[in-house]
Amino acid sequence: MLLTVERLRMALMFYLAKGNSVETPLGTFAAHVKGHRNGSPVVPEISRDGMIIRYRPNRDMRRDIQESLSISVEEQMGPKRPRISTFVNVEDADAGDSASSGQLVHLVGSRLTFDIEALDEGLFFVNESDEAFRATIYSRHGSSIVDCKVPDLTPGTYSLQLRARPRKGAELRIGAYANTVTVS
Repeated sequence: MLLTVERLRMALMFYLAKGNSVETPLGTFAAHVKGHRNGSPVVPEISRDGMIIRYRPNRDMRRDIQESLSISVEEQMGPKRPRISTFVNVEDADAGDSASSGQLVHLVGSRLTFDIEALDEGLFFVNESDEAFRATIYSRHGSSIVDCKVPDLTPGTYSLQLRARPRKGAELRIGAYANTVTVS
């Protein structure tokens, strides 16, 4: 079988390099170069880097796969939540997951966008008694980086939560940093 696949690969390389389409029992292979004019008199820059190989299965193969395919939904994904993956104390890089009140921290993750004006959205430090304290000084860089000052907090251990709505009126979504943060 490996020998057959290798022969197919060599034949495809030979004919596609000449600009030919290659029809096989599996379907049709064709090489294309990205770039088009859109009616412009300027010729786009074309290079080998823009080359792609398109594959279109033949109708019989596509039909056979569709008929033998079984689809089942095993688990539905819940709503996408903010995710904080990295916590860095900017003023003390060796501090790990700890910071003092007023220090600047740098958070990296995904879906970290929130409405700064909405008081129930933002970055919250939650103590062991489930009291939440919202950071109020922010600097955001897209949806994956947030810098903020640690609010004036009692020393202790806090969980870090980013609370956000993906759009106005939507359900509040909460993403938490996996580790606890020690505030001194």
